[in-house]
Amino acid sequence: MRLLIIQKHTSLAAVGKDLLKSRTRSTALPLERLQAANPHLDPKNIRAGSVLLIPDAPEFKTSASDPAGGDSLAELAQHLGTAVGAGGQTVLDALANRGEQAKAVTKALGSATVKKLAADDSVLRGRVDAASARIAANAKAAAQIRTQVETLQAGVAADLKTLQALLR
Repeated sequence: MRLLIIQKHTSLAAVGKDLLKSRTRSTALPLERLQAANPHLDPKNIRAGSVLLIPDAPEFKTSASDPAGGDSLAELAQHLGTAVGAGGQTVLDALANRGEQAKAVTKALGSATVKKLAADDSVLRGRVDAASARIAANAKAAAQIRTQVETLQAGVAADLKTLQALLR
């Protein structure tokens, strides 16, 4: 099995024709093989940057794509690492922003004015207590999410290194 990173928007049929050794043969079977190896792709709409798996089959040119252990895998690892890193950073930034908002709300709920009003109104006191409990629960959940994102990022990096080593 080889990898091919698509450089421009195309279709599976167009890529398949470029990969075939001979244009006189029927393209139905090779295209079926390509489609079976790539269920993650829309056959009529393959975007630039998509990774196409090329089966080791006699009807496909051997020079049509790089071997799995070549530069294509390094490029794929870089793209995946960048995507996971950026996605994880977006989540971590959102958690930090939400944490800052929670601090501001906690400060407002703890102000002398709110305390005085809540002391005289049991319904308001109940709502302030409930809001404080939700903020604490959200902070705990945010800490768990932060740990999971960091673990995911480290795991992806380690798995990509392992995959590269296996395919060399």
